[in-house]
Amino acid sequence: MALHAPYNGSANTLQANSAFIPQIWETELKKELDANFVLTQASTMVNFSGKKGDTIKVPLIKRMGVFDKLPETQVRLQSFPGENWEMKVDKYKEVSFMIEDILDLQSNFSLRVPYISEAAYAMARDIDNSLLGLRASIPTTQQIVVSSTGTIAGDPAALDDNAVRAAIQRLDEANVPQRERHWIVAVGQYTDLLGITKFTSKDFVNGAPTSTGVIGTLYGIPVIATTQIAANTLNGYINGEGATGEPTPGVVGSPYLPTQDTPVGLVSGGLPRGKTGAEVAQPFCTCMLVQKDWARYAMQKTPSSEMSRENLYQADVLVNTQVYGMRVYRPDHCVLIHTAP
Repeated sequence: MALHAPYNGSANTLQANSAFIPQIWETELKKELDANFVLTQASTMVNFSGKKGDTIKVPLIKRMGVFDKLPETQVRLQSFPGENWEMKVDKYKEVSFMIEDILDLQSNFSLRVPYISEAAYAMARDIDNSLLGLRASIPTTQQIVVSSTGTIAGDPAALDDNAVRAAIQRLDEANVPQRERHWIVAVGQYTDLLGITKFTSKDFVNGAPTSTGVIGTLYGIPVIATTQIAANTLNGYINGEGATGEPTPGVVGSPYLPTQDTPVGLVSGGLPRGKTGAEVAQPFCTCMLVQKDWARYAMQKTPSSEMSRENLYQADVLVNTQVYGMRVYRPDHCVLIHTAP
C-alpha cells in the first residue's frame, strides 16, 4: 500500500504477501505429498481435466486373439462393442487449519515444514485409504483366506508361502501381465515374510543374501509394506488426533468404501473382520497382490492451497483441497489375501 509523506514507496504488508505465501505452501505441500503416496504407485492414473461430478469413459480393452494371415484375404478386425468402463470424479476433500501470527511463521521456515508435512501426509493417506477401500469390490474368486480352516470361520493365521504362490498363480491363470505387479502388505505381514527362510535366501532375493533385513522383491515382485493396511476392525481407522475410531478401509461402515461399485466379498458389505464371535480378539488383515491396471484414479484438482485472513481471530486460515475419483478397472488383476495381522 502507498505510504504518506515523508515516506516514499509502499509497505510490504501481510495483504501484499498473501498472494505468494500460499504458493510457497502449495509447492511444499505437493513435494511432501508425492513423498507420502504409497498405493498410487501400484495403480494407474488417468489424465483428466474437468470438475467434480464429471464422468470419465474408457474403452474396456480385453485380451486379443492372434490369427493366421491367409493369402488374398482381409485381416480379422477385433473390437469390443459396448465394452466401456466409467468412473466418476466424486471425492472432494480438504485439510485446513488456522495459524496466528502468520508473519512470524513466514519468517521461520522450520515452523512451516511440520504443518506442510502433516497436511500432505493426511491428504496422501486419504487417497491411499480410498484405494484400499476398493478391496471391498474385489470378487470372492480373487480372495484367499489363511486360517485354521482355510475359511473366514477359522482362526486367522500368518501369511505363508502357500498363499503367496496361490496368489501369483491366480494372476498367471488370468493372463495378467508380469510387469508392474506389486505386493502391498501390512507391517505385520511383511514381518511374516521375513520369517520364511527362502525369502531371505540368496536364491530368492535378487541373487544376493539380505544383510539389511529389507526384502525388495518377493518372487521377483516388488513388496510395499505400509501402515495404511491395518486389521479389519470397527474402530481401527483414526481420522486425526483424538478422533473416535471408525471401521478400517473396506470394512462395512467405513468412510472408505467403493462409491461406484457395490461391495462384494466373503461377507456382506465389506472385508471380513474375523472369526465369528471373536472379531475383536482375532481380526483378519487383508493384503494384496496387484497388477497396476487393477484400479484407476483421476485427479481433477491436485492438492492446492488457499489462504484467507480472519481479522476477528487475528489469524490466517490455510485450506488445502483435492478432488479425485477412483474405481476398480480390472478385478482379475488383484488378489486379496486375508491373514492374521
